[in-house]
Amino acid sequence: MTRPLTGCALCALASMIFLFAIDVEAQKLSWRFGLEDTWSQVGGLLSREQKDTMLARLAEVTEAQEQGGDININGTAGGWHQMQPTEGAPYQFNKSDELVQTLQAHGFTMMWNLRINAEWAIAGSETCRSPVRATECAPGPEFEDDLYNYIYALVERYDGDGIDDMGDETPDYDGDDLLYPIEFYLLTGEIEFAGATPGPGDDEGYGDLGDGIGFWSDDIEPLLRTHRIVYSAIHDADPSGHTKLVSSGGIFWDLYTDFPDYPAIDGPTVTARLQGQNNHDAPYTESIGRLRRMLTSFGDDGDGIECDYIGWHPHMAWREVEQSFGFIKQYAPDKPIYVDDMWANIFLQDREDAPGNSQFFKDGRSREGDFPNDLIGSYTDLRRGVVFDQIPGARTWYLERGARHLVKAFASAFGEGAERVCYSGTADFALDRAALTGWINLMGTAGEDWKRKPSFYAMQHMVARLHDFTAVSEVDVSNSPLTRCYRFERENRNPVYVLWSETGPPPPDLDYAIPNGETVDLELEFDSAYMEIVTGRTDAEVSTPAVVAATSGRSFSLKLGYAPMYLEPFDVNTSVADAEAENTTLGDLTLHPQPATTALNIGFRLRRAAEYELQLYDVFGRRLAQRRGSASSGAQQVVWNLDKHAVPAAGMYLLKVCAARECLTAAVLIER
Repeated sequence: MTRPLTGCALCALASMIFLFAIDVEAQKLSWRFGLEDTWSQVGGLLSREQKDTMLARLAEVTEAQEQGGDININGTAGGWHQMQPTEGAPYQFNKSDELVQTLQAHGFTMMWNLRINAEWAIAGSETCRSPVRATECAPGPEFEDDLYNYIYALVERYDGDGIDDMGDETPDYDGDDLLYPIEFYLLTGEIEFAGATPGPGDDEGYGDLGDGIGFWSDDIEPLLRTHRIVYSAIHDADPSGHTKLVSSGGIFWDLYTDFPDYPAIDGPTVTARLQGQNNHDAPYTESIGRLRRMLTSFGDDGDGIECDYIGWHPHMAWREVEQSFGFIKQYAPDKPIYVDDMWANIFLQDREDAPGNSQFFKDGRSREGDFPNDLIGSYTDLRRGVVFDQIPGARTWYLERGARHLVKAFASAFGEGAERVCYSGTADFALDRAALTGWINLMGTAGEDWKRKPSFYAMQHMVARLHDFTAVSEVDVSNSPLTRCYRFERENRNPVYVLWSETGPPPPDLDYAIPNGETVDLELEFDSAYMEIVTGRTDAEVSTPAVVAATSGRSFSLKLGYAPMYLEPFDVNTSVADAEAENTTLGDLTLHPQPATTALNIGFRLRRAAEYELQLYDVFGRRLAQRRGSASSGAQQVVWNLDKHAVPAAGMYLLKVCAARECLTAAVLIER
């Protein structure tokens, strides 16, 4: 196969028509929430049985979506080197076929994380700093057609167009057919400040002083040239526009996590940091220049189209997102953002000059509003408490904090313009338990039977609430960047607001159900709202629910804190129930009479046989009563006697009905 001379031009025209015809912020997508395969466990480290067990559990997290979502597989199938080990060799699809089949068996699609690492193609490059398969560089000019043909072959096999698709070789066997075409390909990420970040204790190689050997070990111009080749091959192989290229992205670490010069992107503090006023006295001016050059080219299709989406890696939770995305939009304002690798919990490294392995906080100034605290006084204590379990309560605090920060990170990423976000990571890796990434994931290790953590439940709950959002906007409730409110429009459901405030000290006794940030005023659509505070306090119940009433008309005065809050306005005179998708278990919640006096008739529908639980809460989130049962599929009617010992006073209450890890809620007005 050789490169068609007219294909790129035709594809570029089709792509431009496609991009201008669709407003991605005004449509419902089949998925918003994805995952990144931590340490490529699904990509190769686990047995097939372990992969199936792990993926079945992860499918619980995103099951509310129409589609399970992408899983970003690092180093997919070993990259170009393993798929075509020598020039002219046939492509080896066995590993990639297995990955696609394994993921689609659990409802996931694969994000193909491309590695441009064929030694035979990059060995002659004059700009590649380390031409071995462990690094990635642009191919030499004589091998550019080989790269094009390789990418074309990948897309043709996995685009689902009925031409040379996976499984076509065995027409009489359906078990290896392509069910979910690959939509997104990703070029190497973390084009940061001149290469990979050095390890703790090593001050050599930061910023412009680095050797440039990292995820991408070549210059920026060869990277852009590689993008154009890959983009051309993708869109020539699939001219429908369904298959897309996500660009190489950047990573800023802690450059913006204290909101320097906010809301400016390139203010004097940021400039000084990049010029050398940082923890390692390292200049970053050339490095940031290369990053600007990359994004400028991505944003200017006149010099050749390099990508459909901008990829990015927010690693320092929510605080870095707004200014980092602002940096992207300065140079590529018209390209949508796909976050393919987002972390949400703090690092577990201690250096006197750089706590948490920060680069830009001079003199070791803390960047975490609720840390240090009375329980954990330093990063050294944090590592002792989490990794070695030497401080009672530290590990619990850290894992619950991960749940809270996950919600804030997703809300910020979507709120500041990301179309899709993949959370890193899936499950802890046992060999990494002594290091910074060994405790940050949704689940425990394989040896712990993939134990679900608070962040697992927090993400599952968030997907259920926001999977069908069609647009998101920030609501101005404060002058402080530490206080946030994002409004998510949802299809056929009332909007949901996500709010928090980190302006205060750590809450008393580290009780995150106690808000100690700003009080904000908010005008909502109705005079009542269902409220949940995501404390992360326990595994299965990561939030505290309540019903709140407007202070005046439809105006609400809300005290916020470190724990993010969901706020869903509703009309108290109507039944309140989430409009669930047809593939869910629970639906059609009704309550009567309203108001109730001595008994409440609860109606709901089970789409399959299941155990259910009814829970009644007061406006302060205290659970007053619960009742369990089981039923076959179909309409259910339960009469609940309102015991005056459990419900002594008239007022507003909240009923929660749960089945198969799904919950519906409704307000109950009780009169005595």
